[in-house]
Amino acid sequence: MEVGQVRSDTQDAALRRQALNNHSLDRCPTNLRLRSSNTSLGPTSPPVISPLFANPARTYASSPPFLDDGRFQEDISLSQKHLTAPQHLLFWECSPLKMSEYELNYPIDLEIKRAALTRSTDAPKCLAPPIPSDHWGSRLSHPQLTFITQFYFAHFHPSCLILDEAKFYAHDLNYALRNGISYGIESCLVLLVSALGSIAACHMGHDEWVQVDDNEDGQVDLAGLGFFNLACNAFRDVEAADWQSVQCLLLTGLFYSAKLRVYDAWRAIHKACCTLLILVPLQATLQPDQCQLFWVAYLQESQILAEFDFPPSGLGNLTSTISFPMVPDAETNPEHRQYQFFFLALITMRKLLNRILFHVYNRGDKNPADAQNPNFR
Repeated sequence: MEVGQVRSDTQDAALRRQALNNHSLDRCPTNLRLRSSNTSLGPTSPPVISPLFANPARTYASSPPFLDDGRFQEDISLSQKHLTAPQHLLFWECSPLKMSEYELNYPIDLEIKRAALTRSTDAPKCLAPPIPSDHWGSRLSHPQLTFITQFYFAHFHPSCLILDEAKFYAHDLNYALRNGISYGIESCLVLLVSALGSIAACHMGHDEWVQVDDNEDGQVDLAGLGFFNLACNAFRDVEAADWQSVQCLLLTGLFYSAKLRVYDAWRAIHKACCTLLILVPLQATLQPDQCQLFWVAYLQESQILAEFDFPPSGLGNLTSTISFPMVPDAETNPEHRQYQFFFLALITMRKLLNRILFHVYNRGDKNPADAQNPNFR
């Protein structure tokens, strides 16, 4: 066999292998292709130790942007409109009602037209006689505040780890008591936690924590409003683009959610998410509690966007660069460790649900009234 023919056969084989590789790459989903090291984002980040096995006392950098090509981010950020809200059942062929896309916006229309919550800052019944001043918070004793805030950590905290319980009692509560309940960001945190604790306490039969009001039938709706409105008044003076303000905004959103105020809850959570979009890029490394706040905001926003077509903040686009919260070591309180694992499960489940919403129920630019499209049933 001639040398030229052997060389030609070798070149043909190399070309066939290259074509096969290109064909396989074309069939590979774009979100599974790793970025090359010469992209505009700079060289590939070095491997990062999983936060599940990291030292809790250390900070850790954001995760490398593997699989971070846009579509992968989009399908877990819930940035597209979808068809899982209950009113979209009216598009089914068996529905006796025929509604237009415009008419299906009635849930949001009803929410934004609801009357605002009362701005009253009346004291709870336990502070008898009633005090007309907005500074009745200074009359609350340490045992009283401990009692009411424990209801928050027992009923709201396990599924929404906005605060560190030990730090709250060791620092925030003591600082607020020393410097006055009505002033400072620590006071805002204490008042918001007390507001949520009052809601839980009222449902547990402790009606003395309801605002003083002649209408006894509305006492559940009034629960926590005095604390909450004091917190809102104080927060206007101390709000900033910092992590404690994010905590206050998330607690505010949680309070509105407990009152079934969807639009108000979305506004507070959306603002917290936008603040995080500013803070996260400014951090060289993220503390574990900062990562945890990120995921709390992600969960709260996703929950609302799954049911209502409010504008998304875009926070989900950062999920591939934020590490999961720390799992406590074996010496941590077993109850708190259980909360943390439950929180990690919530994050994983929400990311999965968001992908399902994106790939199965995404409306995109199609006409959702098209009953022939299985994605719209």
